[in-house]
Amino acid sequence: MMPIMSFVGNLGYVAVCVVGGAMALNGKIGFGVIVAFMMYVRYFTQPLSQIAQAVQSLQSAAAAGERVFEFLEAEEMEDETEKKTSLEKASGYVEFDHVKFG
Repeated sequence: MMPIMSFVGNLGYVAVCVVGGAMALNGKIGFGVIVAFMMYVRYFTQPLSQIAQAVQSLQSAAAAGERVFEFLEAEEMEDETEKKTSLEKASGYVEFDHVKFG
């Protein structure tokens, strides 16, 4: 969402500069009017980008909460007390084939 809001804000600056420059060259407006409209664009897009950032934070929190609740709702493991804890006699070789750590 943030890249879209940055694009919209920059597009507003470009539009004001192009239209304002054309009107300034024709003598219809002055430089101060262009600067004022650039400030208007900034004042308009800044709250929108803050709202977009808040929505992004809420989406991130919702995704994290979903993962936590999924973990909490998982079934418990079976009782493993009857399993042996060690091998009586171990012999042979261990081979790691097609193992990748990343």
